[in-house]
Amino acid sequence: MTDNSQQTLGALTAQVADLRRDVSLLHTLVREQSAQLNRWRGAGAVLILIGAGMGAIVTILAGLLPK
Repeated sequence: MTDNSQQTLGALTAQVADLRRDVSLLHTLVREQSAQLNRWRGAGAVLILIGAGMGAIVTILAGLLPK
């Protein structure tokens, strides 16, 4: 191989190594995000129930007020 080919191959090898590191980091971040979502999966339903309950209370109280 010529020097130019070896330089190109070296540059490509370095880029592949960088890409592998970046993909590994992304994999770690996605795994952490997934774990976080699994921890909080029930919180959305609880917040919706609390909001619905508060809405019902406000509606009942508003109906009791004189017009």
